[in-house]
Amino acid sequence: MRILKTLAAVCAISLFFPGFSLTSEKERVVRIGVISRYNPRIMYQNYQPIMDYLSESTPYKFELKLGRTYTDTLNFLAEGKVDVASLGAVTYLEAHKKFGAVPILRPLNGEGGAFYRSITIVRKDSKIKQLKDLKGKSFAFASIKSTSGNLFPRYYIAKAGIHLKDLKQYINLAHHDSVARAVLKGEFDAGEV
Repeated sequence: MRILKTLAAVCAISLFFPGFSLTSEKERVVRIGVISRYNPRIMYQNYQPIMDYLSESTPYKFELKLGRTYTDTLNFLAEGKVDVASLGAVTYLEAHKKFGAVPILRPLNGEGGAFYRSITIVRKDSKIKQLKDLKGKSFAFASIKSTSGNLFPRYYIAKAGIHLKDLKQYINLAHHDSVARAVLKGEFDAGEV
């Protein structure tokens, strides 16, 4: 299955980037950008093995280019510093609007589906059991450009009858792991990852 996914990715890249050739003698470097859902160290640990695998299994050398923020990755794509970028829904829409980015692949989760989860987290000893319990509490969102850590939770919290003005405090942190750390330390009552 992994080989099929790799082949599909290389074929898709070769279709959308005419300079690519599966039979080329010359090694082509493919620069991949990934939005910074987590701090760069974690992102490197998660994505570098994929780059190594693709480099070993294809005639191309794959290089990972990480930024510190979601905007860094958008800028890398807009400026041609990466050939392909893995974006979330919010960042894709921004890239499409600003410079005509087009989707060529979509990731599958561990169950083989093309969806993912957004999870509200609290400390184990928290009295918060439902979204409606957030009224008057502090909340940490992930990056303002995060679909799962910002856009979805704002929608579902509002659907539960809690609006941002009903929260004691809220903030957008740079990465999902920053949200988890802040909640675990007790800096915020709840957060979204």
